[in-house]
Amino acid sequence: MPNDRPAPQRMADSGPDWRALYPLPDLPPLDPARTALVCIDLQYFDAHPDHGMARRATEQGVDVSDYFERLGPILQRTRALQTAFRQAGSVVVHAHIESATVDGRDVAPIWRQRGYFVPAGSPGAEFLPEVAPLPGEVVFAKTSSSLFNSTDASRVLARLGVDALVFCGVMTYACVELSARDAADIGFRVIVVADACTGWSRHQHEAALRRLEGGLSGIAVRPAAEVIAELTPPTPAA
Repeated sequence: MPNDRPAPQRMADSGPDWRALYPLPDLPPLDPARTALVCIDLQYFDAHPDHGMARRATEQGVDVSDYFERLGPILQRTRALQTAFRQAGSVVVHAHIESATVDGRDVAPIWRQRGYFVPAGSPGAEFLPEVAPLPGEVVFAKTSSSLFNSTDASRVLARLGVDALVFCGVMTYACVELSARDAADIGFRVIVVADACTGWSRHQHEAALRRLEGGLSGIAVRPAAEVIAELTPPTPAA
């Protein structure tokens, strides 16, 4: 009998194209009533040149100027996303790194031993003013990379009727990626906004986006303008 199977193709160095082998279904447009914007770690500790991580790096002679040059436009697009979600009546969530104690005894021992934690109520825990929560918006203080490992975010979002999450913030290859992957595993529809997140390393940021877009998690990677357009109702014809 003839063999109808296609001839095997040599696997690329990057591995199989899983999105082609397991294609995503066509998804409906985002429903503003069931979609939340999740802003990750846009705070003084890791997103301000005079505080926290950047201050320590600068004191050790490490140049972090490239990160902050990229961060400026990221904050502008995040602000635009926040405005669009608020106008659409969608939930806006803010997550930041902050321990429940001043001495960090509630965080993982390895973090505490390295001094890598944000004490409760410290300046590093404060959100950057240009993307800070408005009164009544949902705020989670976390002591883990993923939002879902040290908060009750999954329960709160479910109670709010949310089943789709749009992620932005820092760092793409750490807290953003891990939060997005956990959200997808839990069952949320997940979008990572490629041009509204970044990290210290430009290379690792880009690699994380490729991992997310090319994997089996079902996570979509989209630009901010596309997400905003989908949430914004068309202007009525004159």
